[in-house]
Amino acid sequence: MAANKKKTNARQAKKSKKYPQNNYQGKLSLVIPLYNEVDRIGLMSEELKKFESVWKLPYEVILVNDGSSDDTLSLLNETYATTEEVEQVTYKVVHVEQNAGKGNALKMGVAEATGDHILTLDADMAATPDSLLHWLGALEGKTFDDSTILIASREHENSVIMTNKNDRRILGRTFNFGIQILTGVNLQDTQCGFKLYPKEIGKRFFESMRVKGWAHDVELMHNAKLYNIDVVEMPIHWKEVAESKVSMWSDGLKMGAVSVVIVLVNIFQFFFTNSIKETIKGVKLSPNKEAPIYRFLFAALAVAMLFIMPYMSFDYGITADEEVQRIYGEHVLNYFESDGVDGAALTYQNLYLYGGMFDYYMAKMHKYVFTSWDVYEMRHMFNAIIGALLMLFTGLLARSVSQRWQVAFWALVFIILSPRVFGHSMNNPKDIPFAFGYVLSLFFMMNFVRQLPKPSLQSFLGLILGLAITINIRVGGILLIPYLFLFTGASFVLNKELRPRLTQFGYLLKLAFGLGIIVVVGYFLGLTYWPFAQEDIFGGPQLALAEMSNFSTGIRMIWNGEHYWSDFLPWYYIIKWFSIATPAVILVGFVLSVFPILKDAKNRWLFLMLLFTGVFPVFYAILKGSSLYDGMRHFLFVYPILIIASAYSIVYLMTLLKNKTAPIIGSVLLVGLLYSPIRWMVVSHPNQYIYFNEFFGGIGNAENYCETDYWMNSTKEACQWFIDNVPEVKEGKPVLVATQAFKSVKHYFADYPNVKPIYTRYHERVKNNWDYGLYLTRFVNRGFIDSGLWPPGEEKIKVKEIDGTAIWAITKRSEINKKGAGVKAAIKAKDLPKAIAILEEVVKGSPKDESALILLGQYYLQTGNYPGAKTVLESLVAYSDSYSNGLGMMGLYK
Repeated sequence: MAANKKKTNARQAKKSKKYPQNNYQGKLSLVIPLYNEVDRIGLMSEELKKFESVWKLPYEVILVNDGSSDDTLSLLNETYATTEEVEQVTYKVVHVEQNAGKGNALKMGVAEATGDHILTLDADMAATPDSLLHWLGALEGKTFDDSTILIASREHENSVIMTNKNDRRILGRTFNFGIQILTGVNLQDTQCGFKLYPKEIGKRFFESMRVKGWAHDVELMHNAKLYNIDVVEMPIHWKEVAESKVSMWSDGLKMGAVSVVIVLVNIFQFFFTNSIKETIKGVKLSPNKEAPIYRFLFAALAVAMLFIMPYMSFDYGITADEEVQRIYGEHVLNYFESDGVDGAALTYQNLYLYGGMFDYYMAKMHKYVFTSWDVYEMRHMFNAIIGALLMLFTGLLARSVSQRWQVAFWALVFIILSPRVFGHSMNNPKDIPFAFGYVLSLFFMMNFVRQLPKPSLQSFLGLILGLAITINIRVGGILLIPYLFLFTGASFVLNKELRPRLTQFGYLLKLAFGLGIIVVVGYFLGLTYWPFAQEDIFGGPQLALAEMSNFSTGIRMIWNGEHYWSDFLPWYYIIKWFSIATPAVILVGFVLSVFPILKDAKNRWLFLMLLFTGVFPVFYAILKGSSLYDGMRHFLFVYPILIIASAYSIVYLMTLLKNKTAPIIGSVLLVGLLYSPIRWMVVSHPNQYIYFNEFFGGIGNAENYCETDYWMNSTKEACQWFIDNVPEVKEGKPVLVATQAFKSVKHYFADYPNVKPIYTRYHERVKNNWDYGLYLTRFVNRGFIDSGLWPPGEEKIKVKEIDGTAIWAITKRSEINKKGAGVKAAIKAKDLPKAIAILEEVVKGSPKDESALILLGQYYLQTGNYPGAKTVLESLVAYSDSYSNGLGMMGLYK
């Protein structure tokens, strides 16, 4: 078999010596490194002579002696005198005193090159320079362009490879496999030395190249990817040459280790040092010629947020759902540590329908690593890190779709200055990790689609990772699977360059297999931290998906100035939330996104695909009539798409302006338009998530429109004020604190045993025994808020206001009002007259205590005192005509 293949390759090689016409108009430079090549100079000279006879155009050959210890230098000088020059070809010998490696030799040679294109190749002539003529014949326009690097690939389907050393090829493929994962470079063969660079790109890449040895190709190709420069793999006639100077194992291992360092250093220099240098020099290497300063701004801001957000997270309170999330995480941990014996995670509330990845790791970290930390502060820190990663990948997704770092930078700015996202990033353990997984998946999905017909290995693995994370948080991550198939199929229909592939059955089969691997592996990894799904790998997620599509629990809330149950909200609920809780400039930018859709043909379809991933889930929820509540938090995962669309359209419109100062003016104007959310994030800290935009009129208009601190984040701030300012706390005197946020308040007073929190429903507080009230607006009737009955009580010792709107209040109970605590004992003793007498006294002293009026009216009715009930209930309804209990009792005497 091997002999037959060798004969076939030989016949192909012989046939291919018919050269296409040379239409190239520029000057070519050949750069050849040599180290101890005495035995190969003869063969090299022969091939160079052949090339001279077929190229027939002026070119130069630069021969770099890399500190050879044999007679290489003297033989080069004999064969190619430094002054030798003929009409067609110029030879130049460059001598490097000390051997430093192939990369360094090429760097020295390229520095001397004067051609319009620079070809690097090896002295062993495994690939000969006449291959350039075949490349020219295959290229569109029959010439080399100035923006594309061409590299020989021994893995190209049309390459002719003559070798018996299959072990070396297998090792090379393995190395390249690792390089693809590490760098994201979508090339099958990075290490073949035969590469053609446009002059400007080649000069700048080699000038800044740091690697002096064999791994220099990794640095160069990774830089090409970072700068978004096209690299095209071309077929090559390649013949194995005996006595290779590359040690298969020792050099291979060294190159692998060096490659990791290369990638890290490359990334740092690309975003930081090189971006500054290029800005100072006015260099714009990227094909779209955008200012390199945006790379620096994006990276600097992203890195800053990875530190700032965890630091700030300690200011944020325990949210209403966090305790059950923490308990669920402990159940999930126990399930796996007991090999499924502890099955509490299989039935715990409705959380068994959710993946437990975040909560599992938080429970494990607190149990084994952060053992002395407050569990919620630890959770908030990691929540904030994930929030920062969500912001980072929002920017990267923007860059992937638009191909501009300027768009990435503004997308990052917009999402950081989106107070709702910023606030939720600190203590929302479900919606923020899910949003991160969703955006991460879309980032790799957009890369996958753009890279068709040959997506990179990094995109394959990234999609698997994204699917796994997203499904491990919420079953809705499965929605990403049809997206992947839809966008892949649409690309072959919409892209004329891909359409011929639709008739290539072998290719389609291979692609389908790859997609199948992504879906199957991603799905099953997505069940890793989900006990309920572990028990039934298909039925469990199916049941969860049905339940999550229409949440079955109704929650009463204030919306649009009225009281609603969550399963009877108007269809436009989520759309309205986006319109009032998104900064105005972002909404304007989103509306303007029609411009890049119409004008940016290069990225149009990818942009439309991304928009679909943001719009479809919202309209699907509307069509399904899904039960929604608590604002836009359940749809935070689509918010980054809105951000990207806005940033893309604004930047795109700025690029249309030809005035050089337009980008600067536009940027200053953008910062000015962002003043409102910036100001809010400062004055509202740590309650950023209750933001309302300028179009709506800010939080002042929200007080009577909807609930503000619906997740009770502000309890930490309120409790800390109480500890610092109520003298009884530190004096050790017993203090009873009534609150509707019992769980979080109890946690924050845990270090003060003399302070005892008491859970009270807000409108039943009068009959409980308490000294101070710590209350938020959650579940407080809107009418009572309108009538000024909230904050409650005569002695309000602290009311936290933001822009004139009360968020939480601490009140001290009057002695008369304290008598209301006797009502509970009287009712227990079935002594209604006594309870009524107590309440009448309380109402006399606290006439606006609606909780006393409610109970008094109820007991009047129970004792048949309808005139008394009428008087009390009419005064109650005068305060609020939307309080259902009061209206219901009025119906009893009418």
